[in-house]
Amino acid sequence: MDSPNYDYTDHVKKLKRAKRKRARKPHARTGLITTGAYLVDKIINKRHEEYDENKSESHHLDASFEVLNSKVETSEGLFDVGKSISASANLAEAKAGNEDIGLRTSILSANAHAEYGLNNSIGVNASLVRAEGHFGPVTVGTGLNLDCSASIGVNGIEASLLGTGVSLGPKIAIKTPFADLKINLF
Repeated sequence: MDSPNYDYTDHVKKLKRAKRKRARKPHARTGLITTGAYLVDKIINKRHEEYDENKSESHHLDASFEVLNSKVETSEGLFDVGKSISASANLAEAKAGNEDIGLRTSILSANAHAEYGLNNSIGVNASLVRAEGHFGPVTVGTGLNLDCSASIGVNGIEASLLGTGVSLGPKIAIKTPFADLKINLF
């Protein structure tokens, strides 16, 4: 038996929101090649989309600000092959954006990770101040960054020492202690 103060309209709204969320199809294209193919398809088919509340959340901006944030994550590898663990902490972090475009800043952050399986990597990272922005497949970062890492696997190869490094594979990256550039090909 329902209580007399129960609000059915609020319950119905939540159910409708959940149904719309499940029915949404992602519009984000994360790689340079997939973004190019998507744009060619749009031009050839001359499809035009108008703003709709039911579209993917990738078109809606989210923002957050956290102080004294820390987390530890473990996960199974791709196709349940291998495992990964990571730990991170920062004094302050602010994020705004979605899958297509965004900005992230952090102050006094550090993290460590290890992974084995289809990708094998290990690394530590410390940054004093960092700002990072992404627009589709391109990510640009700046700040004082001192990461040391090595990785080899299906995601390509990567090596960096004291913030200077390179990554080759589905993601191409060039890093310096003060700035970095990444391009996702797929």
